[in-house]
Amino acid sequence: MIYLLLFLLVYLFGNTLLSVLIYYSIKKKIEQKLLAWSYSISISLGISFIVTIIFITYYMKDLVSYF
Repeated sequence: MIYLLLFLLVYLFGNTLLSVLIYYSIKKKIEQKLLAWSYSISISLGISFIVTIIFITYYMKDLVSYF
């Protein structure tokens, strides 16, 4: 249970921070703000999806025993 809550907390704050960091890193290369935001959000969601899959497969025993 504690792993699930910790993961959700890290997921929310980490995804927001990652998209902001990616936005500022590609803002100079792309002049349009909306396009830079969409790229940064897409990249951060892709990375967080991969982290989610790794988390679920690693802690599958704890999640199954919780439910």
